[in-house]
Amino acid sequence: MKKLIYIIYAILVTATSIIAQQKDFPQLTGPYLGQKPPGMTPEVFAPGIVSTGLQEIKPTFSPDGKELYYSVSYAVTPTKYKYAVIKMEIINNIWSKPEVASFSGIYDDTSPCFHPDGTQLIFESNRPLGDTSNTAKENFWVLHRVGDGWSKPRPLGKPINGEKNVYGPSLALNGNLYFTKKTDDEGDAIFRSKYIVGQYQMPEKLPENVNSVKHQFDACIAPDESYLIVPVYGREDSKGSTDYYITFRDEHDNWSPLKNMGDLFNTKKVESGPYITTDGKYIFFQSYGFDREYKGFEKPITYSEITKLLNSPMHSSSDIYWVDAKIIEELKQKELK
Repeated sequence: MKKLIYIIYAILVTATSIIAQQKDFPQLTGPYLGQKPPGMTPEVFAPGIVSTGLQEIKPTFSPDGKELYYSVSYAVTPTKYKYAVIKMEIINNIWSKPEVASFSGIYDDTSPCFHPDGTQLIFESNRPLGDTSNTAKENFWVLHRVGDGWSKPRPLGKPINGEKNVYGPSLALNGNLYFTKKTDDEGDAIFRSKYIVGQYQMPEKLPENVNSVKHQFDACIAPDESYLIVPVYGREDSKGSTDYYITFRDEHDNWSPLKNMGDLFNTKKVESGPYITTDGKYIFFQSYGFDREYKGFEKPITYSEITKLLNSPMHSSSDIYWVDAKIIEELKQKELK
């Protein structure tokens, strides 16, 4: 009898804890956390919910729109940063509060990427492999859908993982995998591995139209492979640091020269981690935001206001932005002129 009482007590405590955790969290329903879809001007995604005072990077939604994963970067010492994958999901028609994903929280995990059919989730991690033939510190790991949950993470294996670090996975509808790989000169180049009969093929480095300088990384492929968004560092036509560029692919697998995506996407700071939804309708990207003028305070600021400011988006950390993907047509027309 006592055991039954303890079990009931434990259930009540757990339920109370869950209710308390959700108490101050808004009830979000509908696609994309119930956020109003953006137009042709980028907007901060889910301010105060996903975009906060943390460093948020590269989201990915499940194809059915019921799960969201993204990465956060956080300081553990003044000079050491760690990465974790965050999860939100729809439970009883309501989006859950952001929490560290069950497979993350110990190692540096980042760049989650859904397979277009929703049965797999690929992510980048520095967790140990136990494979002495693989000397890379950063490898891809994959989760396989099991019922309503996931299998344990498994290394993606050869020919993707190997001697050089790999990161920034992006999948086309046909399963072709685009990713970044370290080069012999310690640069970063974009590769593609075709997915044929359930197997990834030997990766091929994309041409100089895409890999135009020493450092390009975290590229994101359109679902139909018609274009590729590439963060690039070191080009003379950048806005000041790493910028977003775009290249278009034709029916013969030729890529157009990279074109800077302009002031709507790029700032003087680092831009990275683009993501295109499976249906191709929206583009998400990481940005530190655009310069804003400080106009001072009308009255002395309070400590609580300082805390709120530091925990709000669009201040000192990177946030996630989104925009209607129709803007790509405008960029394509300019590229063809």
